[in-house]
Amino acid sequence: MIDLTGCPTSTYDFSIETTKKMIFNGQLWDKMLDFDNSGYLLSASTPGEDKWSEEGGPDKEGGLVPGHAYSVI
Repeated sequence: MIDLTGCPTSTYDFSIETTKKMIFNGQLWDKMLDFDNSGYLLSASTPGEDKWSEEGGPDKEGGLVPGHAYSVI
């Protein structure tokens, strides 16, 4: 994880059981809405190495790119 803000951050790893429970019961969505309403910056990333940005990816259907960061808007 890279923090570019210098502010305190929270991280939620989707492979951890606690986070999976938060997703299942809607608690993570509620937190994200609260963070957004409070004016926090939200971002997400995927694990792996980005090998596709320069070449356009393995297929043209789209999807998330491994090792890439995304803004949540």
